[in-house]
Parts: sequence; structure tokens; C-alpha cells
Amino acid sequence: MGTVTPAQNPAILDLANLAEQLRGDGVAFRDPAAADPALEADIAGALARAPGGSSAGVVVVDATAAGPAQLRDAAQDLQLATGLDTVIVRTPDLAIAVSEELTRAQVERGQAAMAVQPDYAAGVREFYVAADGFSVPWGLAGILAVLAAAAVVAATVAAARRP
Repeated sequence: MGTVTPAQNPAILDLANLAEQLRGDGVAFRDPAAADPALEADIAGALARAPGGSSAGVVVVDATAAGPAQLRDAAQDLQLATGLDTVIVRTPDLAIAVSEELTRAQVERGQAAMAVQPDYAAGVREFYVAADGFSVPWGLAGILAVLAAAAVVAATVAAARRP
């Protein structure tokens, strides 16, 4: 029995090779032989325009043989191996990301926006627009906090008046 290689099984990702590619220009292809230089340049350009000057990388996986959990694990391993703030693994069907700087809510919004965009470079831009657009509705949160405090005070006063 021989060893199964990443080229033979798209569910297997060569993390060392991907990390090396990410360190170059922030873009990696599961199958370097199938890398598209124009696509790589477009994605690298989109990454360069990411807000906040964060470091990010995108891994292009040509087939979705691995499940979301395996892809997230790979993204996490690549993030740790490269020191990038954010790593996105993009397949034809999924966008999975991990980030040291974005909240989980921001990552999930970005993933959803990116997954529906068939153009991978445009998907990177959509990821950051959706992630950056997330904000806590502080006005509503403040109103709810005041109402909760008023309810506690009212309940305390009512309890104190009982004989």
C-alpha cells in the first residue's frame, strides 16, 4: 500500500506547501501546478486593499472534498504556521476563515458574503466589506440596558413594599 498524496485526494491538504505559498504573497493553491497567475494577482490585490492594514491570506482549494470542519482546522493551522492575522480557505462551495483580529460574528458574516461570490478576488473584497460592516447597535443596547435596570429597580421597590 502506497501513501496517498494531496494530488490523489483533494481532501488532503499539504499544509507545509500551503504555508510556504502564503508567506510569499498571501495566496496559495492546493495544487500549485494548477495555479492561475491572473487569479493569484487579483486575490493578492484584493488582500492588499483589506481595511486596517491587517495581514491575510487566501488558500484556493479546487474541490470541496474535505468538510467544513477539516477546512477550518487547516485554516487555523495555516494561521498559526504563518502568523497571518486572517486565513481564508476558499473552495467552489465554501469560504472558511479564521482570524486573530476579527470577531467570530465578523468572520461568519464575511464567510457568508464570500461564499456566494463566484469571483474569488471579488469574494475577498466582499468578505472584508461584510466583516467591516458589522457593528453592535449600541443605541439599542443602551436602551435595553436602561429598561433592564428600570425593571430591576421596579421589582426591588415592589418587593420592599410587600408586608
